[in-house]
Amino acid sequence: MIEDLGVGGSLLQLAGFSPASLNERYEGINAAKNYEKRLLDRRSSLLNAYAMAWRAGDADTVTKVLGKIRSFNEAQPELAINTSTIRDSLQARMRYSSRAEGGVVLNPKIADKAREEARFAE
Repeated sequence: MIEDLGVGGSLLQLAGFSPASLNERYEGINAAKNYEKRLLDRRSSLLNAYAMAWRAGDADTVTKVLGKIRSFNEAQPELAINTSTIRDSLQARMRYSSRAEGGVVLNPKIADKAREEARFAE
């Protein structure tokens, strides 16, 4: 928020215009959030790639992904992926997969109702 827009700035804002300083602030906030999202998406994609290669038993791809993880960790130490992160990720995926019914995981709060809705397909 901008503390004091002044009378002119307030009138322009009432007319639907935003002051340049406010637009710059929004652009800065958006840039920061976009940067954060790109990093978190990259981290997530590395964990996904590792999990897929591990499940497939593809040792070559696991090794390649680990190299990419090392590079990511060097560039982003505050978001580092370590063995504990990988283990927790794999365990969470296994727990999630164990809840699958016919390849679909239903929200436990509405699973019974969802199954009832799908009875026509049996």
